[in-house]
Amino acid sequence: VINTNGMDGFTYVYEVSDDSFKVNGYLDFSLFNFNEIDKINQDLMPISYFKFDSKTTYKSLISNFEKEGYECIPSK
Repeated sequence: VINTNGMDGFTYVYEVSDDSFKVNGYLDFSLFNFNEIDKINQDLMPISYFKFDSKTTYKSLISNFEKEGYECIPSK
């Protein structure tokens, strides 16, 4: 289980059934406090399902997800 320690910009919605587990993630880059994020050792205390820092852009994040086979659907 990922704990963002109440950091703004992270929303995860879990759906569980008898034969599946689904996580929808909603990330709002405009709310991220990258100064705080950069201070965290994400090997010891992950704040998300993936590592990122102040050098991560929306475009690079989407590109990395798609390379790993994820489907990214921007909300409008």
